[in-house]
Amino acid sequence: MKEITPKLLERYYKNECTEEERKDVKEWLEGKKGESPNEEAYLKAVWEKVKVNTFQKHKRHVSKQRLIRALTGIAASLFLAMKVWIKKKNVSNIFRKEM
Repeated sequence: MKEITPKLLERYYKNECTEEERKDVKEWLEGKKGESPNEEAYLKAVWEKVKVNTFQKHKRHVSKQRLIRALTGIAASLFLAMKVWIKKKNVSNIFRKEM
């Protein structure tokens, strides 16, 4: 049986390992070839990696949402400012024509 490492467990859960590796991991998880003293440590390491990756993706998603909201607000503000400026310019041109 191949040594079960956190990387192998990760590949197993992502369904990226060979049939032989899959068999070894299944046997290791079921405890058919004896208990591994490091089983808990491996599972903790894999869990921490999954947890960290999940939270990092969530943080990136939240950051993108904030950026999009900020840019949308800036664009709306610029649009309104230009509209007011154009309207003001048109009003001043009307007064000049009348005089």
